[in-house]
Amino acid sequence: VHDLRVAIRRIRAARLLGTFRGRFRGVHRRLEKKLGKRRELDVALKDARALKMEVKDLKKARLKAREKVDSFLTSTRRSKARRSLRELKKEIRRAAKPRLAQPLKDLRKRLRSSIQASIQSNHDLHRFRILMRRARYLLEACGMPVGPLKPLQEHLGRAHDWAVLEKLAGPNARARKLREQE
Repeated sequence: VHDLRVAIRRIRAARLLGTFRGRFRGVHRRLEKKLGKRRELDVALKDARALKMEVKDLKKARLKAREKVDSFLTSTRRSKARRSLRELKKEIRRAAKPRLAQPLKDLRKRLRSSIQASIQSNHDLHRFRILMRRARYLLEACGMPVGPLKPLQEHLGRAHDWAVLEKLAGPNARARKLREQE
């Protein structure tokens, strides 16, 4: 699930470069949403178990999300996705670096303004986390070093996971404390 989500994000990063137009954009977007829900529930279930919370409803929701992913991934869609990923790899190798300057400049500007504006809510933190993730995947798609972006993204992701757990399973003092520690 995680690897598929990362591959789809890299496709999106390549689109920022203007290197990949891809005929299967709609398939990627729909798959990304279904995989996101599945991953959210996988992490929430793992965290809820660690905190000894009730997991019955989370298990049911995760099973439903798994069935949606499985039914979406028919053999035709799978082969289309594989084909588009191969096309993406070729396109990135051909055209990435010359086209990287402007998207990186735009992303740097958005990151700077996001950092300068104080992060005061979960929504602000979530938007910052997404910008960090985009920057990382854009750099990775071009084979460039990501430096401290990866560990920062991991901490922001964990904080988001704790917030999602609270949203799905209800308020929990330990989950809130762990989120604040991230």
